[in-house]
Amino acid sequence: MKLRQAMIEDHDRREAFLARLNERKLQEQQDKLPRNCDDEITVDHEDNSEEQKRERQDIQMLKADQ
Repeated sequence: MKLRQAMIEDHDRREAFLARLNERKLQEQQDKLPRNCDDEITVDHEDNSEEQKRERQDIQMLKADQ
C-alpha cells in the first residue's frame, strides 16, 4: 500500500515538474520574440514513448485502486 502511494506521488511530482518546465520554456520563447510578432509559439514536448504511455496507464490503475 505504501509503495503504491509512493509511486503515485513520485509520478505526480514528475508530471508537475515537467509542466512547470514547459511553461518556463514557453515564457522564455515569448520573451525572445519581438512584441509585434503574432506567430504561434510551440513548446517541445517530451517524446511519448511506449514506456511512458505504459507508465501513465499503470499509475492510472494504481490511483483507481485506492
